[in-house]
Amino acid sequence: MINVARNILPKDKFTVAVSGGIDSIAAAHLLIRLYGPDKVSVCHYNHNLRPQNDLMEAKVKQFCDHNYVNYSSAIREDKPITGSIENSLRIDRLNFFKTLNANIICCHHINDAVESYVMNMLRGCPEYMPIPVITQLDLYAIIRPFIRTTKADLVEYAKNNNLQEYIVEDETNIDTSYRRNWIRHDIVPQFSQFGLAKIVRKKFYNKI
Repeated sequence: MINVARNILPKDKFTVAVSGGIDSIAAAHLLIRLYGPDKVSVCHYNHNLRPQNDLMEAKVKQFCDHNYVNYSSAIREDKPITGSIENSLRIDRLNFFKTLNANIICCHHINDAVESYVMNMLRGCPEYMPIPVITQLDLYAIIRPFIRTTKADLVEYAKNNNLQEYIVEDETNIDTSYRRNWIRHDIVPQFSQFGLAKIVRKKFYNKI
């Protein structure tokens, strides 16, 4: 079952950040069902790194058309990236979110938090909050109401609601040269017997 922390959702309208992957498509679909297209809108940021990014944008637009929700998008300028690709893209996305003047719902789940927790441990900072529940963004905020939900629950929801036609998984997600992907595919599975998800959920997210 998908765990949605409704108590932290805005009372007025909000915008769901949808990448086009299974997590955000499933979460956006559920929020539209719960609150209706008058309250929920969708935004998408095209990273403009490879042809697949255009397909992802097109599928998100199709999803919005079929669900009668407002849609906003932006495309990253075609410019060289300096430093970490992940950090550079994160900053670009945040700048895009700020232009929307809206509360943004991001669809991070407990598996994402576990990966961040492991990254923090490797840095010697296991006490750090893996992924904040709310990040203030000028007058608005980024809110993560699915942080206690498992990825498996989101995958099951997508299958049960026939959302596969809108989903385009990022082809770089299996590239373990990226640190997070290495942790996701090679490190976290080795710790599965210790119930990391339960530990992280209880330690950081038990109050929502």
